[in-house]
Amino acid sequence: MSAAEAVRKSLLERTPGLSIEIIDTFTVKSRWLGKVATAGYIQSVKYLPQLYRYLYERKSSVKSMNLLNRTALRWTADKVKRRFKDHRPDILIATHAFASGVAALLKEEWKVPTVSIVTDFVVHPFWIHENTDRFLVGSKELQDDLIERGVKRRQIKVTGIPVDSQFRVREDKREARLALGLSLSLKTILLMGGGAGLGPLTPTLRALRKIKTPIQVLVVAGVNKRLRKKIERLAKKILSKPKQSIQNIKVYGYIENIHELMTASDLLITKPGGLTSSEALASELPLLIVRPLPGQEVRNARYLVREKAAILVKREKDVAKMAEALLNDPAQLKALRDRSRKLKKPDSARAAAREILRLLI
Repeated sequence: MSAAEAVRKSLLERTPGLSIEIIDTFTVKSRWLGKVATAGYIQSVKYLPQLYRYLYERKSSVKSMNLLNRTALRWTADKVKRRFKDHRPDILIATHAFASGVAALLKEEWKVPTVSIVTDFVVHPFWIHENTDRFLVGSKELQDDLIERGVKRRQIKVTGIPVDSQFRVREDKREARLALGLSLSLKTILLMGGGAGLGPLTPTLRALRKIKTPIQVLVVAGVNKRLRKKIERLAKKILSKPKQSIQNIKVYGYIENIHELMTASDLLITKPGGLTSSEALASELPLLIVRPLPGQEVRNARYLVREKAAILVKREKDVAKMAEALLNDPAQLKALRDRSRKLKKPDSARAAAREILRLLI
């Protein structure tokens, strides 16, 4: 949804008269089913990670799930069609693999261009459909991967994973900290778990108590209200203890000024979702990856570590040790920022908008 919104903004910047509708394909068929699907994904990656990893990595699982997947796609496509019974869209853009399949089915009837914007640094076969006119991807490696899977080179453009234009603006760390009510002198760590508040936020915050360097911590729990309350209780408990190296903790829910938090921070500790990672690269914020979710996030982590733009901590108990070592090593922090600068694509949403308009006009 964040990628879709970023592209929408860029399209309207270039062509203000466009009519753009963003549809969540998980809720269009039924809000109740959408919640079940989302909850099912969250519960499977939390409590059955090995099973989720097996299904994700297994190429044959695409064929074995094809009937179920196609039924869900057909049902969703029919629901979308009803929303456009009085007019037909001129182009279909997908920022999720399931939505990509829905767009491919709708193209069979509507005969309009379709664009799939891959929002990870890897691509699963569920993204690939014969009816897709253009694939917009985050890296040259991903372009090569699609070509190996049978997609024609002319169908693929390396635009980057779309991030909001706010990440394109270079902001001052001092001003960002003042705006957030933070200390100007303390080292600052940002903890994120994506929009759904996944990832080991609570144990990571507990682990950071071992850091001896005075720090302040920002925690973003996303839409997970229960998790936010749990972290707020933990933060209050930590700050109540004397001689505490963590001198300030700010806890947030779902917010729209992530760019400001990233500007204010010295280090991001998170799971490597495609959007969060791309926003960190655009912000040139050193990235420490903890417990990536099975499937696409494990592959995202491999890509970022291979490119030397992030460090992976395999054991949660080592988080504090690695974070403190980084915070006190300006040379390594600089090396991570330099790699981010080379990999980042802050104009990714604009580049995506240009490619979309070429198909549209």
